[in-house]
Order: sequence, then C-alpha cells, then structure tokens
Amino acid sequence: MARKQFIFIAVILLAAFAGITIVKYWGHQGQNDSLTAAAKTDYKQTFWTYYNQATEYRLQGKADSSIVAYQEALKLNPNHEDALYYIGNMYMKVDKFDKAQEALEKLIKLNPLSEQAYIQLGNLYFCAKNTNYFHPEKAKSYFNRAKELNKETLSPNLRLGEIALFQNRTKDAFGIFNKLS
Repeated sequence: MARKQFIFIAVILLAAFAGITIVKYWGHQGQNDSLTAAAKTDYKQTFWTYYNQATEYRLQGKADSSIVAYQEALKLNPNHEDALYYIGNMYMKVDKFDKAQEALEKLIKLNPLSEQAYIQLGNLYFCAKNTNYFHPEKAKSYFNRAKELNKETLSPNLRLGEIALFQNRTKDAFGIFNKLS
C-alpha cells in the first residue's frame, strides 16, 4: 500500500512539473514573439529614419550627407530599390562612378524592369566627366533597353539623339528628334 501511495505521489509531482514546464515554455514563447515583433518594428523605423534623412539631404543638394544616410539605410535593407537608385544618383553627382555603377547594376539584378536604372546607367556611360566610363555604344544599349521598357518616356530617346549627334550621325539624330515632336 505504501508503495502505491509513493507511485501515486511521484506521478502527481511529475505531472505538476511537466505542467509548470509547459506553461513556462509557452509564456517565454509569447515573450520571444513580442520581442521579435518589437525588434522588427524598431528595425523598420530605423530604416525609414535613415531613408527619410537621406532624401532630405538629397533634396537640399547635400550629396555627401545623403550618401552616408542611404548607406545606413541600405545596411538595414540592402535590397531596397529606391535607396539603391538614389544612392547611385548621388554617387554620380560626386563623381564616384564605380560606386554608382555598382548600386545601379545591383538594382537591375533585383528588378530587371527598372527603367530608371537603365537610364542612369546610360547616363553614366555617356558622361564625359570620366573617360573610363565614356562608352557611347554601351550607353546606347542601356537607353534602348529603357525605351523598350517604357515607350512613353522621353529621356532615353533624347539621349539616343544626343549620342547620334555626338557620333556625327545627324540624319539619325534628326529622325529621333522628329519622332519626339
């Protein structure tokens, strides 16, 4: 009889221990979920703080400050398309062509339909500031791709006309410009 009582008490203690363990685990699981949600919210807020600051600097013409803020935003979200586009533009503005190319090519890998990225890469390769990047034929291919993506936009056609003029293909240039008017 004493043995049955001992086994009964042991089973009750074991069940109580298991119940307490389960309750504690579920309690911590909920805390972890809310901590994770809070961290994600804080992460997003921090990203947008940097992104908005970068945009403010960009609109004020402070390219270097804008670049620093976009870099911080991209550390938190390295695939944010607008941040990649604008940091590429800012790098071009301060003549950091390698970094501009890197950002814009990454954007095209993420979104092969980014017409603006193709236009900016075309601008990069038709920029006389840096002879290492002055490749009118390469620029032409990027402008043509942008034109394929959006037939309504004027920028690629204007730039294609400029390239034709630069290459002394005046008849081609006038043909391009006449289509725009």
